[in-house]
Amino acid sequence: MSEWKEMVTIKNGKLIIDNYTEFEEQLKEEEKLNLLIAENLGTVKVDG
Repeated sequence: MSEWKEMVTIKNGKLIIDNYTEFEEQLKEEEKLNLLIAENLGTVKVDG
C-alpha cells in the first residue's frame, strides 16, 4: 500500500489522485492516527 502523498500529483493546476479508493483508505488511517495523537495529548476527547 502506497503512502497517500505518493498517490497525488498536480498537473496544470489540477489535483490528480491515482487510486481514489486506496487514497481514501490512507486518509482515513491518517485521520485515525491524528485523533489518537490528539487524544493522547489531551487536546481532543473521542467518545466511542
